[in-house]
Amino acid sequence: HEIDPISLYRSYQRRQLAADFRLMSGAPGPRRTAEGYLMVYLLDQQ
Repeated sequence: HEIDPISLYRSYQRRQLAADFRLMSGAPGPRRTAEGYLMVYLLDQQ
């Protein structure tokens, strides 16, 4: 089973756009993507 990198990136782009919209509009929901939350967590561990 192979992961398509382009599909993975497009999924990330859609989720990032939705998170940016929520952040700017004050709409409910996550303000960052899962990748963003993971990066913050990993950087806090150092």
